[in-house]
Amino acid sequence: MEAFFDENPKVDNMDRSDVYISNLPSGASYHNFIHYAQLINEKTEAFKRYDYDNDRLNIEHYGQTTPPSYDLSLLDFPIAIFGGKLDKLVDPKDADWTYQ
Repeated sequence: MEAFFDENPKVDNMDRSDVYISNLPSGASYHNFIHYAQLINEKTEAFKRYDYDNDRLNIEHYGQTTPPSYDLSLLDFPIAIFGGKLDKLVDPKDADWTYQ
């Protein structure tokens, strides 16, 4: 758990680790992981759609060579954002940016 999720597993409920691990990758596909990597390596503050890394495929899917940003103003349901100081996947400044 320490290698992937946080710096201090002592703050986790390790009695539930079998449940946490049994649900990984929780139905995610290869493209989900690639998209996540694209988002965390983005040089600008943007939440963009999947980049096919191919102009032709991006044009087929989006009508342009680069993936468009998601219009988050269209979300009309409650959203919870979780992160913590010891969380390796979510930096607090990124959680704050996402909240804004």
